[in-house]
Amino acid sequence: MIAKHSNDGSHFLGLRQGRAGGYEIVYEAAKTGKRLIWKINSNTVSEGAIMREFESALKASSVLDALHGGLRSAHIAFEVDVAP
Repeated sequence: MIAKHSNDGSHFLGLRQGRAGGYEIVYEAAKTGKRLIWKINSNTVSEGAIMREFESALKASSVLDALHGGLRSAHIAFEVDVAP
């Protein structure tokens, strides 16, 4: 697993292997406790490509919007689930 925090510590992005073997992105907001799981549906995506999107998103003022847009622009298919 790879984990990154925003500079102010209010956002967390993690990359892990899902139960089905593909990648999953975990997002957590420190202030609200909001947690999302993003299941990557692209089988050929590299860890490096996802990490580039992490770095870019964590520098943006709206981390989720930047991550969403970055993944779409990089043609990385995903679906978002709200964690319980």
